Amino acid sequence: MVTDNNVDFYYGDLMVNKIKSFGFDVNKYVVKPGEESKSIETLYSLCKYLNEWKITRNDYLIAFGGGVAQACCGAR
Repeated sequence: MVTDNNVDFYYGDLMVNKIKSFGFDVNKYVVKPGEESKSIETLYSLCKYLNEWKITRNDYLIAFGGGVAQACCGAR
């Protein structure tokens, strides 16, 4: 799950617990909110994280929130 600090503060634990209640494992990646975080550096950092957790094309990547989270997950 990719989210930003603001969304994570209010809803992060709630969302993680909800996903886990359906039997899924959850890894959470939290980014700074704002346009300055829509960068290749943020994307590279996310890719490194996904690699460390052995995330593959068979896994789900959830953008929880807007802006940066969606940009990192490929939404236009």
